[in-house]
Order: sequence, then C-alpha cells, then structure tokens
Amino acid sequence: MASAQLIQAANKITELSYTLENVCYDDRTTVELMTDAAVVAEARHVLGLFLEGGTCQSEMLESDDREERAEARKQIRQLKRLIEKFSE
Repeated sequence: MASAQLIQAANKITELSYTLENVCYDDRTTVELMTDAAVVAEARHVLGLFLEGGTCQSEMLESDDREERAEARKQIRQLKRLIEKFSE
C-alpha cells in the first residue's frame, strides 16, 4: 500500500494526480491500495510526457502563456523530487 506521505506529495502535482485518478478508475482500485513503486512508476511516466514532445504536457512547456510554462516547470521539479525521494 502506498504511504500516506507519498500520496500527499503525488496529489500536489496536478498531472500526476489526474493520471492516478484515471489509473485507479480503470483498475477499479484506489491510490491507497497502489504500491509505492506503482505510484513512482506513474510519476516517471508523467515526467516522460512533459519531456518527450508531442503531448499536451510538453506543449505546456512551449506555451505562449508564461504562467502555463511556469506551471509545467514547477510540476517537472515536483515530479523529479518525488521520484528521487520515494524511489527504492
């Protein structure tokens, strides 16, 4: 089961929180029943979406809107910290 600290950190990251909701809906489970490793794997996936290009997340980084670019960079920093802190 995912630790409360990890779940709290994950829910602060908009794109990761949204992805986890979708995964849980599809798998008919809750984030609390996911393992730490599974949550971290989703965080890596979301980070990849920001960095790979051709996704709506990567488009945030190239947006004409300064606030949207700042939000994308913030989420990338948050994802990297979460992955580093909770990776086994």
